[in-house]
Amino acid sequence: MQGPQQHRKAPATPTRFLFKHAHDAIMITTQKGAFIDINPACLNLFGYDKEELMRVQAGVLWAQAGGYDRFLEAVQSQGFVCDYECKLRNKAGREIDMLLSSTGQRDPQGDLLYYTIVREARKQQQGQKALQTSESLLQIFVENTPASVAMCDRDMRYLAYSRRWVKDYGLPHEDLTGRCHYDVFGNIPDKWKAEHQRCFHGEVIYNEEEPFVRIDGSTDWVRRTIHPWYDRDDNIGGLIMFTEVITDRKTVEQEREQLITELQQALKDVKQLSGMLPICASCKRIRDDQGYWNQIESYLKKHSTAEFSHSLCPECVEAMYGNQSWYKNKH
Repeated sequence: MQGPQQHRKAPATPTRFLFKHAHDAIMITTQKGAFIDINPACLNLFGYDKEELMRVQAGVLWAQAGGYDRFLEAVQSQGFVCDYECKLRNKAGREIDMLLSSTGQRDPQGDLLYYTIVREARKQQQGQKALQTSESLLQIFVENTPASVAMCDRDMRYLAYSRRWVKDYGLPHEDLTGRCHYDVFGNIPDKWKAEHQRCFHGEVIYNEEEPFVRIDGSTDWVRRTIHPWYDRDDNIGGLIMFTEVITDRKTVEQEREQLITELQQALKDVKQLSGMLPICASCKRIRDDQGYWNQIESYLKKHSTAEFSHSLCPECVEAMYGNQSWYKNKH
């Protein structure tokens, strides 16, 4: 699993000071396991230099084959894991019982990154202070993620939410922690409430696009993903909502569809003449499909987009007015 990596810089967030000075080990990795960033506590825990870890993938730390893949499956299926038990190996080869807390978030480029806090299981007894630190870091991560994210308990009361959540939905700039999601919005559809209950039973909900009517009567289109999250005893403690307001994109799609419809209708309305036309050899009238004889200009106007103006050709002028120069000069 080793080899040269195409490195990217870790996303810049206001959490850099906490990331650098936290007592807990923290790593940021991609879906494929490439390290994006590792804090000093993580380097001390495993005994590596930062450059050494940046050249390998996260799977090198797992003591058991396939351990990293199973860990990612747990994060992906639940949206967030807390105190995930596993055995990791330091640079000297010593296996250590670890507890991992991790969540996946997308960076501004749309790439999925995993933010993972690593603690030794034997330090669990020292836990309360470390737990508070982890919860504080989680709060900061969620708050500053570039996506619209909200984490609720089973009573749908906010535990954490991102700044983007407040911005996208025009919420008041006040602390929403502890407030019920249904009270904050006031117009949540019954269908969505039913989905929340299904999520509390372990289901992951995906909706690519749905209309959402705001309190002021305007309609937004949103993409929604809802994951249950699990507590330390592996019980569902609530849900995490990942949403994106896609109204602008939906409006462009609707305008494009309307334009296509109008163009198709315009093409249907364009009438073209083809084939043999029955025309009178004497009066030059044309017979239509119903057997009626029409003046040629009436027929053409009816079956094409042509418009007509009337005048006389030189031969007809000669025949009707002779050499009367007054008509010729006038016309």
